[in-house]
Amino acid sequence: LLGSSDEFIKLNFDFVKNTNLSTVLSLYQKQETNFPTAENRWERMLFCKKIMVEYDDNYISTLDNFQKTVKNEKIIQKVQLQKALYFAEFASKTKTPDYNIKAVALLDSILANNNRSNAYKLALQKRQQLKSKKLDIRLLENSYEGENTRASIGYTNTNNLKISFYKITQKQLAELKTLSHNADILSHKFLERQQPIVSKHYNLIDKKDYFWHSTELLLPQLEKGSYVVYCESESDIKNAKAFCFDFITISNISVLATKDIKNNIFQILNRKTGYPIENVSINLPAHSLKTDKNGIASYERIENNDYNDQMMIFSIPGDTLSIGKRFLNQIYNYSTNGSYEKIRAKVEFYLDRAIYRPGQTVFFKGIAFEKDKDKTAIVPNVTFKIK
Repeated sequence: LLGSSDEFIKLNFDFVKNTNLSTVLSLYQKQETNFPTAENRWERMLFCKKIMVEYDDNYISTLDNFQKTVKNEKIIQKVQLQKALYFAEFASKTKTPDYNIKAVALLDSILANNNRSNAYKLALQKRQQLKSKKLDIRLLENSYEGENTRASIGYTNTNNLKISFYKITQKQLAELKTLSHNADILSHKFLERQQPIVSKHYNLIDKKDYFWHSTELLLPQLEKGSYVVYCESESDIKNAKAFCFDFITISNISVLATKDIKNNIFQILNRKTGYPIENVSINLPAHSLKTDKNGIASYERIENNDYNDQMMIFSIPGDTLSIGKRFLNQIYNYSTNGSYEKIRAKVEFYLDRAIYRPGQTVFFKGIAFEKDKDKTAIVPNVTFKIK
């Protein structure tokens, strides 16, 4: 099916069960019988490859052999484009680490002949796709003051970047979180005239293989507050920069939530030490609360008025945390059928980072809680076995 015109003309299509497909192949066969040109052979090869033949190790050899028989420059460009697309599709960091490099080399050879053919335009588009800079940043949503916070960075085709931090209010944070991930956030009215609190430059390892890579970067320590974290590659070429953004809030406030038959209950703890925080102001759309000496506050739940997307603001002098209810850490899921277990308990764990590389040490801390009837308390001086 991908062979020479002489080989294809001699084929018997009895093995093709689909009548329409057999008819099309017969027409290709008739066309090459009357006009055995390189163009007709190439069109037949493309059709058979698309409909009938799966990729295998011999495909590139077949294309190489065909290219040796062709003198028409535009057909040669088409063959090179197919080889480049093959290498790009089957590129793998572990199995075929040089395939992207081979693809770009083939695309460059097509573009060397600036004839503006269709293959030239497609090659230009594919080359730009392979060589474009891309960035992604993942952060812990909240960190405590003084914590060594790391960002997980994904990137392609860049060896440096700059991360800038723009301080925003809790109200601004809520609005900016509604933007799409590819929005030009720096042009937003909240940020267009604002200078970053701090910026830091980082060097990355660009292996020149056009693959997606990832690393972790230690961020500068920030004061309490909420920030837009804006990440951009560095480039002297206009519109060649990649960018991404995320948000982080630096707060010593940590919020845990539970519920009983009638009430929603919050317990506010120091994010670093785990101790309860007294006199935390809690502002909900329909309630204002204060925590007691155990860091606990509650309110009576109203049926059909407990929306998961409502924003909650927890504050003490000099420290504020805004959080959506659906992101709260649910300690318990109490039954609302009127029955209780005598004592229920659970341990909540906190890790030192969001993502780990293989072999990295995991540092964690745990806080044990128990529920006895309607009272929730931290359990001190208890030993647990961690598996």
